[in-house]
Amino acid sequence: MLASSEMEYLKIAQDLEMYGVNYFAIRNKKGTELLLGVDALGLHIYDPDNRLTPKISFPWNEIRNISYSDKEVWIHLPSFPRAVPVRAQLQFKMPSLSCFICCACYGQLS
Repeated sequence: MLASSEMEYLKIAQDLEMYGVNYFAIRNKKGTELLLGVDALGLHIYDPDNRLTPKISFPWNEIRNISYSDKEVWIHLPSFPRAVPVRAQLQFKMPSLSCFICCACYGQLS
């Protein structure tokens, strides 16, 4: 009985919009507080007051590369009209998070 109840719970939970999303507190170049959501579909930037609707999303197939240093992560995107790639820069409050995020993302990119 317990196993079937757990399975029913998991079936319901996996259909929730926030299921499988890991959130991290970040700042953009302007210093605005935001949330970075990482899931199986890509990277998503959220307003801290609204974790359901991303302000912008970067699907994995549109991300060329991800790099990091100390407290920053750069998302390299192909820019179709130009030959130069676009870089989105995110700043983390904790230096260890930038390495952790990159390691998690490398698994999705490969």
